[in-house]
Amino acid sequence: MKKSDWIGPLVTLIGAPVITGLAKWPPHETGDWATWAGSFGTIAAVFAAILLAREDARRRMRERQALIKGIQGVLRTTSLFVARIENGSLYRSSLAPGAEETIRSIYVATINRSAREIYDILQALTLDKLAEIDAIDAVLYARQGMKELIESARYYEFHEGRPVNQSLSQFQMVRNLIDRALQEMGIGERHILDAAKGEIPIH
Repeated sequence: MKKSDWIGPLVTLIGAPVITGLAKWPPHETGDWATWAGSFGTIAAVFAAILLAREDARRRMRERQALIKGIQGVLRTTSLFVARIENGSLYRSSLAPGAEETIRSIYVATINRSAREIYDILQALTLDKLAEIDAIDAVLYARQGMKELIESARYYEFHEGRPVNQSLSQFQMVRNLIDRALQEMGIGERHILDAAKGEIPIH
């Protein structure tokens, strides 16, 4: 309901008794006018409180929706980042001339830097704000996934940028944590996988 849809009925509801009262008991003395002025003041205060309460509720709703969209955006980015490690595309974009060990060091540094940036964003989200939108679990799962990646990536064994052998099992733990985060926020996994393949954009 728009503001214009309910202000008119509310003014009528409050104003009608006042107008009726003035017509029935018109003020004749200074004291009477003071009483009516006090009544008007009380009604105005109630009316203002209602307006402020509704505006505050709309503001909280806008903030809530913005926070949900923001977290969903971070989680989509996180999932795409993990998918790019999984399919080797991050490795290909990190290649530089030099020895294999140098390339591996650059790649691990790229993973750690990106994971740290995501972790810091998730870490900055306060629990009270997350509780308002029921997103505590989603953010904690994603945060733990990035922490696991930061601590483990330097020990991974890679083949063309993809974790292999025992490293693949460790990486799967990260993937599972991010998938849980996506599920908690109601984000479709297929959308993320298609985006990682370059088939659809992430909004």
